[in-house]
Amino acid sequence: MDTQQTNHPEKPIGVFRRSVTFAKKSISLLVQDYRVMYIPLLFGIITSLFMAGFLLFYIFSNINNGKISSGTILFVWFMVVFFSTSARIAVTLSLRPRLLGSSISLKESFIKMMKKTDFIFGWSFVSSAVGMLLVAFPFDSYSLFTSMILSVYWMFGTYFIIPSIVEEEISLASAFSNSVEALKRSWKEIIVVNFAFRLIVVPVFLLFLYLIAVLFYSLPAAPLALEILIFIITVVILLLMVTLMVFSMLFRTSLDLVLYTLNRKEEGGHIAEIILKKPRKTKLL
Repeated sequence: MDTQQTNHPEKPIGVFRRSVTFAKKSISLLVQDYRVMYIPLLFGIITSLFMAGFLLFYIFSNINNGKISSGTILFVWFMVVFFSTSARIAVTLSLRPRLLGSSISLKESFIKMMKKTDFIFGWSFVSSAVGMLLVAFPFDSYSLFTSMILSVYWMFGTYFIIPSIVEEEISLASAFSNSVEALKRSWKEIIVVNFAFRLIVVPVFLLFLYLIAVLFYSLPAAPLALEILIFIITVVILLLMVTLMVFSMLFRTSLDLVLYTLNRKEEGGHIAEIILKKPRKTKLL
């Protein structure tokens, strides 16, 4: 009996399945390279120390009679963006080799990150300046609506700015252009994954806040032993909240890297085949 092998055409992959697959791949990258969690923790500590030092200096120096000027707000905004951008670039540099089948140490990631200091400064200044302009609109309904629309455009237009500048030695203007082009190909997956992720993370975060509020409310009337227990539980909840925020940052960065890499002509086809393509079904006739 003769057999003939026929190939059936592959069905297009739906947005939901693609989104789930990309989310799984993003999480698997983090599981494979769990060391990256130290990066946001380190920059989180640096940012916290900076904010604490700045507040103490500003309070005790009595600059401008205690009033915070727009220039001061811009400086603080710039520094916070600078630290967060540095963290995301270091994470991206650490995860990208893993996505392509290799790996590098955290030390190498930081060395490569420091070589992009000029971009980090430029992007931090642009981002903080735009943020200041968007919140400077007058408080009337039309201005607030305009500010909200512009904020959404800015957020989506710069969505892939970090992986864009990490993967290619290009200018900041070219990174904006690449980010927009990548967004056009991946906006459906971005909406699906981020909506689903926030649907899980936000209620959990709010639950943690509610538990902390309940514990503090019951603290004054509690005996000493119970106060100690409440304090321990509060610390545990705070640690869980920090863990949740760190994971959120890592997941967003990993997802951006996966989606952006798929849109690159040089590597996108290869990566897409690894992530999405299923073995072609055959049938004997």
